[in-house]
Order: sequence, then C-alpha cells, then structure tokens
Amino acid sequence: MSLLERRTFNALLFHAQSGDSFGEDFVFFITLSKLKDFLRFQSRNNKAIKEAIIGLTETTLRWNLCNDKAVCGAHWFSASLLASASYSGGVIRYEYSKAIRDLVKDPSVYANICLDAQASLRSKYSLALYENCIRYKSIGSTRVFPISLLRELLGADFGSYKKGGVLCQKIIKPAIDEINNKTSLKLRSHFIKRGNEIEAVKISVQSGTKKTMQTEGRDCDRVFKTLQSLPPAVVSGLETSFLEKGSAYHKKYTLKILKTGGGFKNPILLDPSSGGGILFLEKVHPELFKKLSR
Repeated sequence: MSLLERRTFNALLFHAQSGDSFGEDFVFFITLSKLKDFLRFQSRNNKAIKEAIIGLTETTLRWNLCNDKAVCGAHWFSASLLASASYSGGVIRYEYSKAIRDLVKDPSVYANICLDAQASLRSKYSLALYENCIRYKSIGSTRVFPISLLRELLGADFGSYKKGGVLCQKIIKPAIDEINNKTSLKLRSHFIKRGNEIEAVKISVQSGTKKTMQTEGRDCDRVFKTLQSLPPAVVSGLETSFLEKGSAYHKKYTLKILKTGGGFKNPILLDPSSGGGILFLEKVHPELFKKLSR
C-alpha cells in the first residue's frame, strides 16, 4: 500500500466511525472536500485521491496476522479494504464488507488513528509502524514481533529488506525516529538476537506530548517575525543546516522554497503542514528556537 492509500483508508474509517450507525451500516458518504480536510491534502491533484480510493478496492490484505483474535473461526483471513467505491457530484460513496467492518470495530485488531499524526508522517513504513504500535499504548509495549511478521506488517518483504539487520537499520529505526519526532507516541525498540542475527523485535510504547496545531501556529508566527531581523549570514547558515540535517522534517515544498522561494524568509517554510521548518528548528536547534519563540 502507498502512503496516500493508508492515509485515505484511515480517514474514510474515521468518518464512518464518527456516525452512530457504523455498527449497522455498510455504505457511507463523504464529500471530496471533507476527505481532503481529513487528509490535510492541500494539492488540487484530485486524481491522486481517486487512484488511492480505487486502490483500496483492489488491495487484498491478510488481516489479523498477529492472531490477537480469531476471526470467523480462523487465525487470519483475506479481504479487500473497501468492497466498493464511487464518485458523483462531489460526493464519494464507499462500502465495507461485513467482515472488514466487524474487524475494524474491534480495538484489539485495529486502533483509531490520529489524523494529525498520520498527516505528519512522510514514510509509509512510519505510518504502518504507527498503526501497529498505537493499539498497544495502554499496555506499554507491543508483543514480540518475529522479524518475518514485522516485515510483512510494514509491507517491506522484498529485496534486501528480507535481511533482519537491513530491515532494522533502513526501515524500523528511521520509522521510530520519525514517529517520535512528529507524533505524541514515543517508541523504543528492543532487538532480540540469536548470535549476530536479529530474530524478533519488541517495541515499548508510551504517550508523550505533542503541540496542538494552534500552538504550532503561534510559535510559527513568533519565529517568523524574529527571523526577519537576524543577520543574513545566520539565516543562510540555518538554511544550509536544514538541507544537511533536516531531511526528517522536509515536506513537499521544502527544497523548492529553500532554493528559490526565499528560504526562512518565506513563512511557508516554517508552516508545520507545509514546509516543516518549525519542527526542524525546535528539534535540531532547540536553544535558538527558544530564543526565537519568546
């Protein structure tokens, strides 16, 4: 699944569960504009959303791989994420099968996803790990995931990722770093080895704190105003640092703004939902951030 498909599935499910009839209904309706709001999707590329929704009707997944709860008398079963979907007059109609609806109602199988958190994650592996960890938040740690199972849960069961060490170094560690930096979930991995080979992973899961979008907006305004008075050499140094060290915080327009759009003099670069600069300053240059946001 692509990152947009995962986000779209979570947003559609959030909308369906927000009504009182989720336990009885199979068919739901949402306007395209509302779905884009849920996705924090600022582009006019509606075709991408269309393709993501169609992809959900064509994607077949094995559910309940962790055997947390037997379904229909089995330890797993295979089903498409959406039974059907259509669009007309600005409204999306989508439908779940009864089996999928019953599964996602159960918090032991599927936990509700914070839409702000998923919008901040830029990697599909980070979002997949977030989805598989958040339901363990009240327990404090995940179950022990055999490396082969975690690879399948993250959708990284191909190429060099089939090696446990490569999977942990290239997928799991960066995903944990991004989740810890951008969401209220705080994860720490524990690798279980046999000799030099990683056989399994257990992840501790804690609730941290994350600024609200309103607070981030106020910080952005203060930091932007203060940046305007800094010497050009200081601002240039920050922009160079962002290019070299800020890849975890880059958003869609970041590089273009840095190179041609005025850098930190452009408020879009600092916007948490657009450029990512505010989070970069807070995490990489915390002392300067404190001074700028006073």
